[in-house]
Amino acid sequence: MELTRFLISVHDDLSGLERRKFVVLKKVNFVAIVVALALMCINGFSGLVLQSLACLLAILLIFLPVIFLLNLGRYHFAASLFTFGLLAMLSGVAYSNILIDRKTHLEVIIIGLSVIAPILYEGWWRRCVFACIFLALCGLEALKYISHDIPLPSDYWFALLNYCVAFLLIYFFSSVFRDELARSIEEADLLNEKLTSSEEQLKKSKLMMDSLLNNLPLFLAMLDRKGNYLIVNQKYEDAFGIPMDEIIGRHYRDVLPAEIVDFHDPLIEKCLAGTPQDFYQNISQENGAFTHSYGKYFPIFGDDNQVEYVTVFVTDVTELKEVEHQLKELNRTKDKLFSIIAHDLMSPIDTLKNTLYLQDHGELSQEEMKRYTHSVRENLSGLSHMLDNLLSWAKAQFHGAPSHKSAVCLHQLIEESAGLFKEILRKKQILLRNEVSPDVILQVHENDLRVIIRNLLNNALKFNREGGSIYVSVQTESESIVCTVRDEGVGISESRLEQIRGRVVMDSEMGTSGEKGTGIGLSLCSELATRNGWGIRVSSKKGEGAAFTVVMPVNGLILR
Repeated sequence: MELTRFLISVHDDLSGLERRKFVVLKKVNFVAIVVALALMCINGFSGLVLQSLACLLAILLIFLPVIFLLNLGRYHFAASLFTFGLLAMLSGVAYSNILIDRKTHLEVIIIGLSVIAPILYEGWWRRCVFACIFLALCGLEALKYISHDIPLPSDYWFALLNYCVAFLLIYFFSSVFRDELARSIEEADLLNEKLTSSEEQLKKSKLMMDSLLNNLPLFLAMLDRKGNYLIVNQKYEDAFGIPMDEIIGRHYRDVLPAEIVDFHDPLIEKCLAGTPQDFYQNISQENGAFTHSYGKYFPIFGDDNQVEYVTVFVTDVTELKEVEHQLKELNRTKDKLFSIIAHDLMSPIDTLKNTLYLQDHGELSQEEMKRYTHSVRENLSGLSHMLDNLLSWAKAQFHGAPSHKSAVCLHQLIEESAGLFKEILRKKQILLRNEVSPDVILQVHENDLRVIIRNLLNNALKFNREGGSIYVSVQTESESIVCTVRDEGVGISESRLEQIRGRVVMDSEMGTSGEKGTGIGLSLCSELATRNGWGIRVSSKKGEGAAFTVVMPVNGLILR
C-alpha cells in the first residue's frame, strides 16, 4: 500500500489540470511497470532473451526514473522521458523483431502511446510528440520491406494512409475529449473553490455562534422530541462538570441532577405538547444558600405542525433577588425612620414646648422649673445624639468618600464623647475608665471615628447596670490597632449577635433604665468602619456584659 502511494502520489503545489495530467502519467507509468515485469517473465520463460532484457531496461532506465522525477517535481522532464524513452525502446524491439522476421505487431502499442500525448502535452509540443510517434510508426512499417530488399509496394502507401486517418482521428477525438475534460475540471475546481469558501464561511459562522452562545450569561440548550440534547452552551459544562461534547446526544435526565429533573419533567412534557412554559425555581445549595433561576421553554414546530425541537434558556436571578431583598430592607428601614421621626423626635420637642408654655403662664414654681429643666436637658442631649446618628446613617447610605484624615488624640476624643453622657453616667452611677494613653495619636477620619466611639459608649451605658463600669482600652494586634469598649451589663443574646454581625437595622431594645433608641447605632458603626477599611468585632455572653472592638490597620496611623 505504501509503495503504491509512492508510485502514484502527486505534489499538492499543482493546479487542478496539471495535477490531473500527472496523476494520469503516474498511473500509466505504474501500469507500464506491471506490464513490463509480466512481459519480462513471459519472455524469459519463452527463451526470448533480447525481449526480456528490453523489458528490464525499460523498467530501470525509463519507468523508475520517471517515478523519482515526478516526486522531485520535474514533471515535464518525466513526461518527455516516459514518451520518448518508451517510443525509442518499442521502436528498437520492433526493429529487432523485423530483422528476425518475428511478427509481434508492437506497432499497436506505439499507437496506444499516441493516445496519452494530447493529455500530457500542450500546443506545439503536443503536435511535435504526435508527429514523432507517427513518423516512428511509418519508419517501422517501411523497414519491414527495406530490411528484406523489397521495394515499397502500394500496400505500404495504403497502410500509411490508414495510419494517417487513424492518427488524425485519435488526435481529433483525444483533443476534443481533453478540452471537454479541461472544461469539466475547471468547473469542478471553481465549484470546489466555492465549496471551500462556503466551508470556511460556515466555520467562521459556527465559531461566532459558539462564541456568542458560550459567552451568554444564561443557560441555553436545544432538545429533540425524545429529550436528547442537540445544542448546549458553556454554562452547562461549568455547572454540571460534563464537557459539552459529552452532553450533546445524551438525555436531559442523564445530565441534570434529580432535583432539577423532577421540577422540569412536567414543563418539558407540556412544551412538547406545543405550549411555551415559563418557570421560576429555587435551588438549595450544599452550604445552605439558595440560588434563584428564571427560564422559559419554547417549542419549535416542523412541517407537519408537530413539535420537533424544544429550546430552553435559564438565567440566574440570585443577584436580582438579593437586590430585591436589600430594597425591601431599605424600605423597612425607611418606614422605621419615619416612625422614629414621628414619635421619638417629637416627644422631646413636645416636652420642651409644654415646659415653656407652663413657665410663660406662671404655672411652675422655681423648684418645679429646676426639675423640668434637668429633664429637658437630658431629653435634648438624647435628641442631639439621635439626630447626629440619623444624619450620619443617611450620609453612609450614599457611600460617599469620607472627609480628609487628620491627627486625632484618641484619649481626648473618648473624653469628649463621654462628656455628652455625663448626666446618664451620674444618674446610673457608672464609672468610665479611659485607659487609652494621651500619647496615642491616630491619623484617621475624625468624624467617622467620633461617631463610632460615641455609639459604642452609648450602647455600653444603655445596657450597663447601675454602679457598673465601662472600660475603653487600646492595644496592637499583628499589624492593627484595636480599640475596645467593654461593659459589665446584661450582655447580648446569640440571635442578637447574629443580627449585629449581619449589619441589620434592628428593632431597638429598652436599656436597663428604660432608655430608648433607634436601632441604627451599631449598623451605622459597621457602615462607617467598612467605609474606612476597618473592622468591628463583638463578643458577649448573656448576663456577663459585652465588648465591641474597632480594628484599624497600622498603615496610615501615627503612634506616639
